Amino acid sequence: KAEWLEAYIHAHEVTFSDLNITSAWRGSGLQPFQPQTVIRAATLQPPTPATPQRPRTPTEHDIFEKVFINSSPPDFNTLQKANSILSIALNQGVLNTPTKKHIHKLADEAEKLNTRHILQQGETDNLRNIIQKRRAQNKGKRAVLKCQFHISTHELQSQVAEAEAATQKSKISTTPQVTTSTIDLFNDERVRRNNLTVIWMN
Repeated sequence: KAEWLEAYIHAHEVTFSDLNITSAWRGSGLQPFQPQTVIRAATLQPPTPATPQRPRTPTEHDIFEKVFINSSPPDFNTLQKANSILSIALNQGVLNTPTKKHIHKLADEAEKLNTRHILQQGETDNLRNIIQKRRAQNKGKRAVLKCQFHISTHELQSQVAEAEAATQKSKISTTPQVTTSTIDLFNDERVRRNNLTVIWMN
């Protein structure tokens, strides 16, 4: 309690200073006296709390605005509804005949373009699926030779021929060869044995 009382006294001295009291009287318009400030403060209405707004159901005009402003390209059903709303609004309003015809023509062209876009998108998806299937089929036909991928039959045959030639060379190099020095030694040994045989018989 002693600490709280000490803090309260210190806060009271800082808050209720002469400068703060004078500015409060001046702000209320009492010292110096300002009637307009006093009347304005007395008649000021308290701020009303903001009431949360419920989401309203979208109308036909909202659909029309969504299609032609926020959508690119719009859904076909939504576009058709918007065009029907546009036609109803044109028939009920007062417009020149050329303007009506031009607007109707624009609406029809928009539907045609949207239909064409849907068809082209379907064709693009089909072509993409075909390309992916062909890529998947070609993956199984590739052969790896010398750490490289080969698809061509000619290249495959040439690589096989080179591999077979290299194998034959390695076999020839590993086969022991009879040198001339070995043949000479063999002949000398044979002559020496013949001489020994002749001497023994004598």
